[in-house]
Amino acid sequence: MQALRRSLALAAVAGGMLVTPAPDVPGASGVSVAPPVIQVVSADSGFTISGPSTARAGVVTVRFVNRSSPTNINPGSDIALVKLRSGVTLTRLFADLRPQAGPLLGPPTPASLRAAAASTRALLKDAQFFGGAALEQPGQSADVTEVLSAGTYQLVNMNDVFGRAARPLVRTISVTGSVVRVELPAATARIDLTAANRFVTSGTLRAGGGYLVRNVSSTLHFVQFLHVRPGTTEAQLARAVTAPGQPSFVLPGGVEHEVLGPGGQTVFRSPGLKPGTYALLCLVADARTGMAHAVMGMRTIVVLR
Repeated sequence: MQALRRSLALAAVAGGMLVTPAPDVPGASGVSVAPPVIQVVSADSGFTISGPSTARAGVVTVRFVNRSSPTNINPGSDIALVKLRSGVTLTRLFADLRPQAGPLLGPPTPASLRAAAASTRALLKDAQFFGGAALEQPGQSADVTEVLSAGTYQLVNMNDVFGRAARPLVRTISVTGSVVRVELPAATARIDLTAANRFVTSGTLRAGGGYLVRNVSSTLHFVQFLHVRPGTTEAQLARAVTAPGQPSFVLPGGVEHEVLGPGGQTVFRSPGLKPGTYALLCLVADARTGMAHAVMGMRTIVVLR
């Protein structure tokens, strides 16, 4: 199922930072000052950073924009923000990531499940991933707002990684100074990614986003917003995550918030999230079994108003 496995990038934030509560969503906070924006623009030839590639430490918005041509063979974009741990190379990161796809590209085998489980364990050890976005259609965009500390970050084209490009496209962002502000923008809803491999939502899930996404587990998770037909059931979704091919209930317009690691939290907005019915999925491989979290129960149906 291409729409279910297209975006496998992993985002982990080590040592999540606290924010003060907002009135309507526990864990978020309202601030009047807009954070600095780093804009990442995808096109048929790859992606670029449009404007500044540096920011002061603190609250930062990374804005992802898909300007690919509709006639391009793969108009979607999938970019993750990564910070390598000391001594880890990009080549090693790519090798860590690629086994994630094995159990999703065909019937899982004992070997592919073992490799996928080892992949998740290696990713937790070797890198911190700070979100990103996978945008299915040209014209879509998404904002990921979070607290970034000083350091060098890599924007990685995950389509290149999983397509086994010889040299996946990577761009660099530099963050300098000390964190002086840790208040995230106000959110209308919260999506918790839990240790039980479940999504727990609270507040109002409005079209366009504005969701505080928190990983309250000890492993990696992401949130894929898969646009589906009204009336799609949990039972249909459960069958789809283990069946080959594209299910008939999938509609165009999906968006993905890349994975957060333990303690990670962002505020996620995307105008591409139109009113309608969506399946929330996480396809990260379980660090013990190698099975996709969606197969283990990390899937649900929501309606965006």
